[in-house]
Amino acid sequence: MNVEKWSVSTYNRRLNMLSAFFTWLKDSGIIASNPLLYVSSRRVNGQEKQQNKKNERRIPLSEEEIAVFLEAIRLDTHCHKCSPIKHSFYYPFLKFIFLTGVRNAEAVGLKVKHINFDLNTIEISEAFARTNKGTHHAARISKDTKAGNVRYLPMTDELRELLLTQVKGKNPDDFVFPSPKGLSIDDRMLQRRVIKPLLVQLKFGNRDLYVARHCFGTRAVQQGMPLTDVAYLMGHTTIKTAINNYVDVSKPAVALPKTSFKSPDDLKIMANGDS
Repeated sequence: MNVEKWSVSTYNRRLNMLSAFFTWLKDSGIIASNPLLYVSSRRVNGQEKQQNKKNERRIPLSEEEIAVFLEAIRLDTHCHKCSPIKHSFYYPFLKFIFLTGVRNAEAVGLKVKHINFDLNTIEISEAFARTNKGTHHAARISKDTKAGNVRYLPMTDELRELLLTQVKGKNPDDFVFPSPKGLSIDDRMLQRRVIKPLLVQLKFGNRDLYVARHCFGTRAVQQGMPLTDVAYLMGHTTIKTAINNYVDVSKPAVALPKTSFKSPDDLKIMANGDS
């Protein structure tokens, strides 16, 4: 574990799971003691925090950058002419994620039956998640959303137009965004072969596909959407995650909150006037 290049949170999570497993072995009489009992969790110091911040691959793109990126995908601007699969094939999938902020696995696993054109809603109730075996179709499993909740996204005219084309002629259990072979999209390979190289070519930095979700959340907060709504749309169980991920408290405030403090005499005058 010490030689693996894991983040602090990943290291600590796996250490806790292993330690709990050894505790169970000890309580079951299979081993005499827990070998991880006195292994300490890792902590992040100030320098590491700053490095992690600088190496952040999920810094949101601006709306202009998103538009340029999606247009390059749609027009195959940077796609090799001999490529058997054009970038534009993935345009609906990528546009959907930028428009809705859903998790990658939720978009990958979205099925026709989840789209309700009568109610203009998109049901996000499951994910086709990657496993330790990989991200290809055979390695994935269907499971609940990360928080185990079900949410219904309102469908805009733009989303409706996009989805009408994607579900045409398909069965209820078919994927809305299938791979070129009709299976599930391998988001890791898509990221490696298309998204990251294109973002670098466009000089937008080294970002990954999950940046689309952070773009959505940040945009929603900046436009004044209530944090409760942001948390619901993104599938969080509390607003704390939304605050931690999408609210930027480093920007200087442009003004103080408006106030209407009244002196006791003013309040008496107002009270007499009201009476």
